[in-house]
Amino acid sequence: MGSAQGKTRAYMRSARLRFRLPLRVVALGACGAQAVACGQLLGFDRIEYEPWDGDASAQRDAAAPVNDGATADTSNSDASSPRYDAGTPVPVTIAFGSGAVRGLALDDTRVYWVTAGADASVLSVLKDGGGMTVIASGQPSPLDIAVQGTSVYWSVGSTGAGEHCLAMVASTPGSALGGADAGPSCSVTSPQSTLRMTLGGRGLVLLTQGNGREANKQYVGVAPPGVPFTSTQTQEPSSAVTATAQRAFLGSANGSVVDELALPGLTYGSAVCATNCGNQTIVDMTTDVAAANVLWITSGGSVRTAPITVGDAAGRSIADLGLAPATPAQRIARSATFLYATAGQSVIAVPLGPDAGASVALSKDENGAFGIAVDDAAVYWGDAAGTIWRRSVP
Repeated sequence: MGSAQGKTRAYMRSARLRFRLPLRVVALGACGAQAVACGQLLGFDRIEYEPWDGDASAQRDAAAPVNDGATADTSNSDASSPRYDAGTPVPVTIAFGSGAVRGLALDDTRVYWVTAGADASVLSVLKDGGGMTVIASGQPSPLDIAVQGTSVYWSVGSTGAGEHCLAMVASTPGSALGGADAGPSCSVTSPQSTLRMTLGGRGLVLLTQGNGREANKQYVGVAPPGVPFTSTQTQEPSSAVTATAQRAFLGSANGSVVDELALPGLTYGSAVCATNCGNQTIVDMTTDVAAANVLWITSGGSVRTAPITVGDAAGRSIADLGLAPATPAQRIARSATFLYATAGQSVIAVPLGPDAGASVALSKDENGAFGIAVDDAAVYWGDAAGTIWRRSVP
């Protein structure tokens, strides 16, 4: 990357994240069925967000234009294999150094993400950089994150006997009156443990694993606001979930089927895909903009789709990215015209539609690209170094 990019990284390495906690110590206790107690144990009950307080030069001017229109800088790459294809926009760094990125989500103005690990964080930054915010710290192995209105939700990996937290919730920065945003609290409790999380229907949809004597069972459940979590057992081991307002969809761990359930009743219907579903682990799923088709990707990079209303359909191949086992597909996001995928060292745009062209590499030689999201103007993704990238859509 060019020298300006290097300076941005250096500044962001030296900058510090800081947030203030109220002067009240939260009493530790069992994370039981009481949502507030669970939130206090796993996070913080109130947070006053503060702007980045490091070197002023470390903050991007949010009003400054994002360098999405520059051509690829290959000065630090082998000309025969540049990190970015010649003539394509260069991604820009909008945050750095937070820890390995897992799930990533957007609202109108901000990017949200969770980091990996047993003592992880939930963070946010303005889409053009600056305004870095720590929403929560000390979170146990979060993986998925979603934003709805003025609330941000993320899954947590609590395990063990008895009731524990499956997902947390907090207000988005600046959304509360008076500037005192609601800090993390537990949104869903259950004796089960979270595998994946998404939004659907009137609330969260979770793919979960049983504990103790139920450890060999998986469940899918719903948690509308203010209603206890209810679940039903999956028909086979599953590895991915997505949802619309009326349906949830499960991708099987061996890529043999995509199941469908009605929401909120959790009754199974005909499989969306019954044959030609990929025959590898389905790692992530979404629906198209019309909510008429399910889209998914397997660990080996097979991008497939099937219509929701047909039932027991054969999956249709959109693209085969031919990924090696060492660099499997991780997550997908979609616009009306492209499906975007992260896969270890690459970020790839797969055209959608009957006359779609070849896939486009948005970035190569990535450092463990994982979470990804897209809006009308740009694609955002995070990597193992904790860098959040932004690049204009193709």
